[in-house]
Amino acid sequence: MSNPEVREKIRLSKLGKPSPRKGKTHTEEAKLKMSNSSKGQVPWNKGSKLRNEEAIKVGKGNMSIIGYVNKSKIVNDKRIIESFDLNAISIKSDF
Repeated sequence: MSNPEVREKIRLSKLGKPSPRKGKTHTEEAKLKMSNSSKGQVPWNKGSKLRNEEAIKVGKGNMSIIGYVNKSKIVNDKRIIESFDLNAISIKSDF
């Protein structure tokens, strides 16, 4: 299929046609087969360790996402926010 004319002819014949699976759904039996075939398989990334620098970077990112960037206290029914520097945080790890 190295001939460019043949490739162009095939490309034009398929142009504008939807995928053969478009609009179709898997049967319940097929879904069950697919589900059973993947049961018990270990994920490709299970047990992989991060380097210390990567672990610190991920930890800092998670802290900022879940709201640990600003620590807040409620004193006398008022919220007091204490900010702290993420770069000053050190995370210990056993890697």
